[in-house]
Amino acid sequence: MQGESTIRVAFVGAGRWMESHHLPVLSRLREQWPLEFIGIWNRTQEKAIRLAALFGIPHVYDRLEDLLEDPTPNCRVVVVDKGALFPILQVLNKNPLPFLCEKPPGETSAQAKTLASQIRVPHVLAFNRRYAPLYNHLRNFLHAQDCSPYWAECSFYRRARKDPHMVVESGIHGINFLEYLLGPIRKATPLPLREKNMIPAAGALEDRVEPRMAVEPRMALVEFASGTRGIVKFFPSTGKALEWYEFQGEDYSAYLRMRQSFLDEEKETLSIFQKRGGEAFSPPVEMESPSEDPLLQQGFVGEYEEFLQIVRDPDKPSRSTFQNGWSSLAVAEAIEQGRVYGRETGNSYP
Repeated sequence: MQGESTIRVAFVGAGRWMESHHLPVLSRLREQWPLEFIGIWNRTQEKAIRLAALFGIPHVYDRLEDLLEDPTPNCRVVVVDKGALFPILQVLNKNPLPFLCEKPPGETSAQAKTLASQIRVPHVLAFNRRYAPLYNHLRNFLHAQDCSPYWAECSFYRRARKDPHMVVESGIHGINFLEYLLGPIRKATPLPLREKNMIPAAGALEDRVEPRMAVEPRMALVEFASGTRGIVKFFPSTGKALEWYEFQGEDYSAYLRMRQSFLDEEKETLSIFQKRGGEAFSPPVEMESPSEDPLLQQGFVGEYEEFLQIVRDPDKPSRSTFQNGWSSLAVAEAIEQGRVYGRETGNSYP
């Protein structure tokens, strides 16, 4: 199958996300693209051997250096734990090839910013919401207006999410998507929801207190480079698991509700209310995701289609890179840590 047009992929990582999303998407795309799987490496070799057998990957590398030195691949897919990402990309950058990499873009924003300055090959940072069809319809609508929305809102509601890094691990998706729509966040100001160590319980407030939750809700007011202001909310323990976005303009309102397996929405919908000229608001435009296939609907197929295009044509721009994604991690860190993020705090954009 090899030829000049063949896209020859080497894989780094053999975890759950590689098995459940990345390899299934690429396996499907082999029907439309001249794709060839070359080899896979993982720190635990048994996992790599297992995935190689499941997905028809002919070679398992003993060492990451062996993958690095293999002249056969012309691109790579990197899906590893955030703690391993920085050192692995430092190694791979010694022999750089176009690559797709799972988010977040590092263990810390300092790492992500360093990688943004070092990486010069075409790549895709897998923030899948940037590639979801309905999400991009919303982006096209907002960009077609005469002015940016004056208000934007992102809500992450989860049930019994005990991860203390919920904002960095999951909420970063909402931050990154808002930056995709509205430009970089130039300031984020956390909003405290409780006193520092105690919360009131039932009974007399003056003599009844309980410890704070193990994982605290987080909220922050945000300001974008485009001038839009808004709020982001990350609640780990709610009665209903939802993810939704709201935008208010001078003569329009838009509401996007997300559907995923871990959310309670039955449909993914976009509702747009718009005033036309001097007339009253016209009937709302109600749209549903054009596909019931979760890999298409949630943008996983789209991010890989763009990746394959940039492997073929390195001059083609990617909509999601370390250069435009590292700041999302910086904002998420600040919100999680309860501190102000902004240019006046010393942060700047590369």
